Amino acid sequence: MALRQYTRLDTLYRLGSSYTSYRLLLSIGLFSILLLTMDNLIIGARNPLLYIAISSIYLSLCIINFFTFKFYQKKLQEQIFAYLIIDVIHITLILFLSSGPNIAIVLLYMVVVLAATMLVTPRKALTLTLLSVIAVVYQQFFFSIFDGTQISFIGSSALVTLVFLSTYALGQIAVKRLQFVETLAVDQRKEIIQLQNINQSIIEQLDTGFMVIDDNGDIITLNEAARLLLGLTIQSLQQHKNLNNIQKKLYQELKQQSQQSIRGIFHYFSEPDAAGISVQYRPIATQQQQFTLLIFESLQRINQHVQQLKLASLGQLSASIAHEIRNPLAAISQANELIAEDQIEQQKLLTNMIHKQCLRINRIIEDTLNMSRQNHTLPEDIALSSWLQSFIQEDLSDIQQFLQLNIEEYLSVYFDPHQLRLVLINLIRNAIRHGHEQQPDSKIQIQAHHAGDNVFINVIDQGSGVPAQQQHNLFEPFHSTATDGTGLGLYLSKTFCEANHARLKYVAQTQGACFRIECLASNNN
Repeated sequence: MALRQYTRLDTLYRLGSSYTSYRLLLSIGLFSILLLTMDNLIIGARNPLLYIAISSIYLSLCIINFFTFKFYQKKLQEQIFAYLIIDVIHITLILFLSSGPNIAIVLLYMVVVLAATMLVTPRKALTLTLLSVIAVVYQQFFFSIFDGTQISFIGSSALVTLVFLSTYALGQIAVKRLQFVETLAVDQRKEIIQLQNINQSIIEQLDTGFMVIDDNGDIITLNEAARLLLGLTIQSLQQHKNLNNIQKKLYQELKQQSQQSIRGIFHYFSEPDAAGISVQYRPIATQQQQFTLLIFESLQRINQHVQQLKLASLGQLSASIAHEIRNPLAAISQANELIAEDQIEQQKLLTNMIHKQCLRINRIIEDTLNMSRQNHTLPEDIALSSWLQSFIQEDLSDIQQFLQLNIEEYLSVYFDPHQLRLVLINLIRNAIRHGHEQQPDSKIQIQAHHAGDNVFINVIDQGSGVPAQQQHNLFEPFHSTATDGTGLGLYLSKTFCEANHARLKYVAQTQGACFRIECLASNNN
C-alpha cells in the first residue's frame, strides 16, 4: 500500500504535530463547554451521561495521542490515520447525541477531511471522506424516520456531501502542488549544499587564505590556509566567532583601511618580527547584508614567487648575454696569448692585466650561466651530516683541512641539493678568501642546528668581518668588497635560498663574519 510521499519526514511530523495540537484544543474546548452548560446542555442533550463519558474518553485519548506523537516518531502515517478514524467516530457520536445534524458540528468533519487529504494517502483520505458523508446522510435518514424530522432536510445533507467531496478533490490538487514545490525546494537545497561543499573543498586546496566577515566582524567562513596564516587555533575559533576578539589588531587596521577605501590591500604584521601577510579586502553586497571578503597571502611566499620569476627571466637573459660575451672574450684571450709569445718587458705587464681581466669576465659568465641553468627548483630531503661530508670531499677537497664541521645528528633540510651546493661553495670560498687568508691558523666553522621548525646553517670565519656601512648592500648584484670579485656570488646565493623558501642573512659577530642559511626542516627530523 502506497504512503503519501513527502520528500522529508519532518514535513509530515510538523503537519501531524499541528493536527494533534488542534485535536487537544478541540477536546479541551468541548469538555469546557460541557462543564459550563451542565444545567442546560448545548451538545449531547439526547443522553447527557453518555456524552460526558464520550467527552472524557476523547479528552484522555487526545492527551495521550499528543505526547505519543511527540515522543514516538515512528509509523507516523499509521498514527495519524488512527487519530482521523477516532475523530470521525467522535464527531458522529456527538452529532447523534445532539439529536440530528448540527451545522456547527458538521463543520468539524470538514477539518477531518482536509487533514486527511494533507496527511494520509489519497485512498485513505477518500475512505474518511465517504465515512463522513455516510455519517451525516445516515443520521439525517434516521432522525427523519424515528424522530419525525422533516425529510426536506435531506437536501442540506446532499449539499454537505457535495462540499465534503469538493473539499477532498481540491485538497488533493493543493497537496500535489505543495508536494511538487517541496520537492523542488529540497532538490534546490541539495544542489546548493553540494555546490557549497565543492566550493569549500576547492578553497581548502588553495595556499591563499580566504575569510568572509559581516558588518559586526563575525566570521562567516574561512579556509584552512587563512587559519594557519593568522595563527588561529580550532579551539579559539569555536570559542570566538568575532574577528575583533581573536585578531584585534587586524580588525582595527581593517576598519581603518576600509574607512579610506571600500577595497584595497595592506600589509599586516601580528608582531614586529613576525612574517608579514598581504591582506586584500573587498565588499560583497547582498540584498540582506553587507559582507567583506578578506584574501590573505604570505609576503614571504609572494617574495619567493617574485624571486623565482626574476631568476627565470634573468637567467634567460644572462644566458644569451653570456654566450654573446664569451665569443669575443675567447678572441681577446687568444690574441693576448699570441702577443705574449713575442713581447718586451713593458708589454708583459699589460698582457698580464688583460689575462687577469679575462679570467674575471669568464667567472662572471660562469656565474650567470649557473643562474640560467637553475631556474627550476627541485627541493628534496637532505640528511645534512652525511651530505656535507660528501660535499666537502667532492667539491672542497683542496681546502677541507681548513674546515671544521659541527652538525647536529639526524638533521635534515628540504632544499634543492645542487643549489645548496652552489650556495655553500660560494660562502665557504668567500670565508677562505676573507677569513683564513687574514688568520692562517684559524678554521672555517660550518655549523648546523635546529631552531624551531627551521634549521640554521652557519658559515663562520675569523677575519675582519664586513663593515657596517657595507652590510646593507651585501646581497645586491655586482656589489663586491674585493677588487677581483664579480659581485654576483652572494646575490645568486640569496636568490637560490629564496627559491627554496629559505633566507640567507649576514649575522654580525664580535670577530669575523657569519653567513646564515635559515631553511625549512625536513619532515624526517
